[in-house]
Amino acid sequence: MLIRYKLNFLDYFFFNAVHQFFMVTSQVVYVGLGLLVYVGQSEGQNTIVAATAGIIAYLAGWTFQLVINAFVLYSGKNRTLLTDHVIEIQPDCFFEENPFSKSFHKWTGIAKVVSRVGFVAVYINAHAAHIIPNRAFSSKDQRNDFLAQIRAKLAAA
Repeated sequence: MLIRYKLNFLDYFFFNAVHQFFMVTSQVVYVGLGLLVYVGQSEGQNTIVAATAGIIAYLAGWTFQLVINAFVLYSGKNRTLLTDHVIEIQPDCFFEENPFSKSFHKWTGIAKVVSRVGFVAVYINAHAAHIIPNRAFSSKDQRNDFLAQIRAKLAAA
């Protein structure tokens, strides 16, 4: 199966936001922040007020993180990422090509594939992935077929 698409800034930003949200360490930091605020507010305050303050702190932490992400990702030199891509499921490897590089990843070297709202990510290690936005697929069936083919290759590897 061959997929062609152009990755844009919003795809990259959304992937990073979702990736960080699912990281245990990120959640520990922001839940910890919320709990600290809750404990600090619970002395002499109504429990509902303290819980609301904790939730606001949690959300404020994530908002700050997303603003920082947007700044860092936008200011980075990402011309080799934010470009046209070709992805192909080949018998012996996962192939990716863009105007700057070609990469072949043997199936035994693929860490995982994830399906999230808005994209599919094929992780080549814990912190690097090929991001494939939903618009790269002609239909939901093509997306599901792509995922099924990759999962079958990973299971066989």
